[in-house]
Amino acid sequence: LQALGQPPLLDLEPKRIFIWDLDETVLIFNSLLNGAYAGRFGKDMEYAHQLGRRMEELVTGLADANLFYKDLDECDQVHIDDVANEDNQIDLTVYDFSSDGFRGTSASVMMSGSASARGSHDWFKKLAYRYRRVKEIYQVYSANPASLLSGPKFEEWRQVSSEIAHLTDNWLGLAVKSLSIVNDKSPGYVNVLVTTTALVPALSKLMLYNLGPVFPVENIYSAPKVGKDCCFERISARFGSKCTYVVVGDAAEEE
Repeated sequence: LQALGQPPLLDLEPKRIFIWDLDETVLIFNSLLNGAYAGRFGKDMEYAHQLGRRMEELVTGLADANLFYKDLDECDQVHIDDVANEDNQIDLTVYDFSSDGFRGTSASVMMSGSASARGSHDWFKKLAYRYRRVKEIYQVYSANPASLLSGPKFEEWRQVSSEIAHLTDNWLGLAVKSLSIVNDKSPGYVNVLVTTTALVPALSKLMLYNLGPVFPVENIYSAPKVGKDCCFERISARFGSKCTYVVVGDAAEEE
């Protein structure tokens, strides 16, 4: 029976799913690096490229320092929970990722016998630990990435973000307005991201562009391994056929 004071269950189900591309749709990134944005809009190409390089370094730095990018670069997943079934849910607050033998390259790890054979059950378990920790970090810090940046990096991030916003005529700010309108209509409307960026750097990028609040980690899909069409199929299977799907992007896959 429907509890008194509760909205009908039908009202809690998503009705419209907005599937967004990331680069050159929600934010300007790759086109800063390759000169396409500056060429199209008559901006200073060298200045745009330098801004793109500086933001790229910040994205990689955050991913390296906090999101196990070196460990996960060759173990990319489509979705943050794709290896969750390998996780035995141990407490990670005291877990030593640096010596668990996941990569098995250091002499101390090899001598200790803790190195894991790639693809073994033990290796997948350690992979799952890393993705669980990445998920936790994104959920805690995505609305306040400054907490993960040292003083100089924080100032650089603020400066680069401000300069990119000015160069791109507040492209990101306008996109966030649209994303926030969808977010405000939750649970009926849902924002989902499908990106051609690998998952870990995509999460780092979302955090540094202050997009964490509009893209929950469970709504982010990374397409390099499987292609966007496969991601679209997974999203359709997840939300069902009764929803209306609105795909926003600049490539043939979105069409």
